Amino acid sequence: MMEPTMQVETCKAHQKRFIWLSKCELVVSNALSVIAVLILVRGDILPVLDSVDKQLIVFLNFDGSPMADHFWKAYSCLWTWILLIGMTLYACMKNHPGSLRDRVLFLFATVLLVVVLDQLSSGIIKPLAGRLRPSHDPAVDGLLYYVNGYRGGLYGFVSGHATNIVGLVTWMCFVFRDSLIRIVLVIFAAMMCYSRIYLGVHYLGDVLCGGLLGFGISWMAFHYLKGRIHLYSTNHRPYGIIVVYGLTLVAIVLIA
Repeated sequence: MMEPTMQVETCKAHQKRFIWLSKCELVVSNALSVIAVLILVRGDILPVLDSVDKQLIVFLNFDGSPMADHFWKAYSCLWTWILLIGMTLYACMKNHPGSLRDRVLFLFATVLLVVVLDQLSSGIIKPLAGRLRPSHDPAVDGLLYYVNGYRGGLYGFVSGHATNIVGLVTWMCFVFRDSLIRIVLVIFAAMMCYSRIYLGVHYLGDVLCGGLLGFGISWMAFHYLKGRIHLYSTNHRPYGIIVVYGLTLVAIVLIA
């Protein structure tokens, strides 16, 4: 049996963790509330932000070279990263210390997270916000460079790519505490976000807001589910993730 002193210390540790999480959730909710109020009360902020976004997309989007075009078009395609996603999920399942039931629940939670992120960003927010993609916005569409005529759908806020990938990467960074794995995953997500700007189908604001949305939902989901299903964190470094990411980059460059 656990000693009384150890029980008290454990209880205090859980209380401190609960208080810390509650404070974090309060800060996040208050920040979102302040942003919402500012947008509602100060409607003049939106035109300013929109103008800055238009100037930035013209600066960040450019005619690189045929090789750069093929590289970023291939990088932006989610099917390109099926092996990396598969390897990452395999590493999660392999290193999971729980039972088969725990692993299945973890996999289900991960898939459900991606479905929620995708439906929220593309199925709900985009039609509600109704913000045209730069490739369909008469104010800037003639100033941008497009790869093979690709312009995407009509609406672009928020970026579904940014929401899904940043959310999934955030989830995986909670699982893998190894610094190298986290660096690789963050680089992967950052380049994915920029690829949408290079292709001229998203403003920087679309990408940033999508990334913040994905991060916030993933953060809340992980900490909410951590006490309800067997989520875990590990210092293990699965080299398969690094190898598959590197080989996929090499393949994209060679094909481009």
